[in-house]
Amino acid sequence: MKYLLGFMLIMTDFLFSQQVVGDTLVSQITPQNVTSINNILKNKINRPQKIIFESGKYYFDNVLSTNSDNILFEFKKGSVIYLKDNVHGFLLIQNDNITVKNLTLIGNGTSSNSFYEGYGILVMGSNNTKIRNSKFSKISGNAIFLYMKGKTGCRNSIIENNIISDPAFNISKNGDESAILLGYSGDGYFHENNIIRKNIIDGNNILKVGIGIIGHGRNNTIENNTISNLLAYGIIAYESKYVDNALNGTKITGNKISNIGEIGNNKTFKGMGIYLQKSHSSLVDSNIITNVLRNSDRSETLGQGAISLGASANVQATNNSISGSEMYGIVAAYADGSKIFNNKISNVRKSGIYLINLNNVIIQKNIFTNIQEVVFKGFFGNTKNAIYSQNKPLMQYRDQNTGHGIIISGNTLNAPLAILNFTGQKTVNNFMGNDIYGNVFKNNIINNPQNTVSNSIQFQFQKDNSNVVKDNKINK
Repeated sequence: MKYLLGFMLIMTDFLFSQQVVGDTLVSQITPQNVTSINNILKNKINRPQKIIFESGKYYFDNVLSTNSDNILFEFKKGSVIYLKDNVHGFLLIQNDNITVKNLTLIGNGTSSNSFYEGYGILVMGSNNTKIRNSKFSKISGNAIFLYMKGKTGCRNSIIENNIISDPAFNISKNGDESAILLGYSGDGYFHENNIIRKNIIDGNNILKVGIGIIGHGRNNTIENNTISNLLAYGIIAYESKYVDNALNGTKITGNKISNIGEIGNNKTFKGMGIYLQKSHSSLVDSNIITNVLRNSDRSETLGQGAISLGASANVQATNNSISGSEMYGIVAAYADGSKIFNNKISNVRKSGIYLINLNNVIIQKNIFTNIQEVVFKGFFGNTKNAIYSQNKPLMQYRDQNTGHGIIISGNTLNAPLAILNFTGQKTVNNFMGNDIYGNVFKNNIINNPQNTVSNSIQFQFQKDNSNVVKDNKINK
């Protein structure tokens, strides 16, 4: 049954229409009756709603907040939403089953002073949110921000086919200002089973992060996005409260990431294409990463790799293409049990793969070209030393020797300057020594080595003769 309900709202001089189509209450908004939207949303409606913004320009200086489940916000072609200030966001979603599609949102171009203001869309502890086919520009805060509500995270969201460009959000030099963010800090909640895919993000060298999970989460997917021109990270998955295993199952696949790091005369200890910190049992697969670690300060304060696996156990980094890193190709630190397979790594200033304080890693069938330092670099300390035991993110790796069970096989090295250098930690003053042992380098293809192969493979401070080098093919 279809019928028309037309009535005059007290707060406006303009008529707006509502009609029930099937079971759905449909409201039509025009620039002339836009103030009616607040009255529509403030009432709790126990039926599906569809709110249509007709073609035209809309100006907002207050936040729209949902109070009912099952709302579709649809923006017709030619409708444009303008935000008048840098304080009020546009839409606060705090209910389930909310969809936004075809939105064009333009901020006022001035940065907010807070993470919780000036946003495009803020989702608080909601299930089944969908944000699709929308454009965000000049936004003062995070364009799309998934946040917890009490102890409830966001679940089963789909953020897809959106374009985020010309951002304004810039609070501090080392902040986490993002285009799309799941977070933020806090404890006792999980963002779960959210999918962020096929978005185009251009940070315009203003934003720090393209897509970030900073907090607690399970089984979130970031796939097939195009991300460029960020000052800190293309994609980050970071357990911010250091609770073991509170961020896991992250899938980062099929993304194209370029131009990450500082610009001009500014230096940075960031600039990674993909950065994991305590994101366990995660998958980093089939990403294309170019021109990252721009303007690195070379301090190695963090694991400065195009892909960095920090304190993240059982990660798979597979089928990625890395070309152009001012530091390393892949860094794996405290990433026990990880597998690094089938990656193409080229044009990096330092090592192709750098391993730090870990065990039981398999590195197979990768191709290395134009690596300007040793291809495989490793430094291994004993984590009983105070420098490790005082570091909260590394609690699960305390009290162990590192640098054993590393298998490197079936890789192709093109014109390497040096092949492998693994170093254990010397016994010096208060530092307990750490001998390395039980590692294998076999069945690799070494094309046109620049130095003698026997002098290019070094295990320093070996426990015994259990490090094996055999059956490698050398093509001169």
